[in-house]
Formats: sequence, structure tokens, C-alpha cells
Amino acid sequence: MENIFLQISVLFGITVSLALFIKLLKQPLIIAYVFSGLFIGPLFLNLIDGSENYFKSFAELGIVLLLFLVGLGLNLDFVKKSGKAVAI
Repeated sequence: MENIFLQISVLFGITVSLALFIKLLKQPLIIAYVFSGLFIGPLFLNLIDGSENYFKSFAELGIVLLLFLVGLGLNLDFVKKSGKAVAI
């Protein structure tokens, strides 16, 4: 596949359909995102051309957003209570 928009559409389509299936199983969506990356990437179907840097940038942005969301959900009181164990 050479068209970047076609690649992104395939990526979103497979991810959404896999996410719906994972939601029916009542599992977290992160599992769908990881499995869709494995299926679409060079390990199984090789639908995404790895020579372009677009998807590497998207992957890095996704990790940044995921860590940001984890940081938003962090309870500061819990961090204060478990400070010594976390520091060690």
C-alpha cells in the first residue's frame, strides 16, 4: 500500500472492529490497540509500509498521550502513602 490515507483508513477500520469485539468480551480497549498493531504490522499481515516515518511518529504520539492519561488518573494521596516503597 503506497497511499498514506489508505493505510490509515485500514488501520482505523481494523482497530475499530477489533475494539468492538474486545468490548463484547468486556476487556480493556488497550488490548485491542495492541493486538491491532500486531496484526497490521510486519509480524502478521504486513499491511503497513514500515519505510515511512509517519507511523513511527503516530506511535510515539500515542505513547505520550497514554502516559499523559495515566498521569491524570494518578492519585497523589496514594503516592504520598506509598512513597518509601516507590522510592526503593
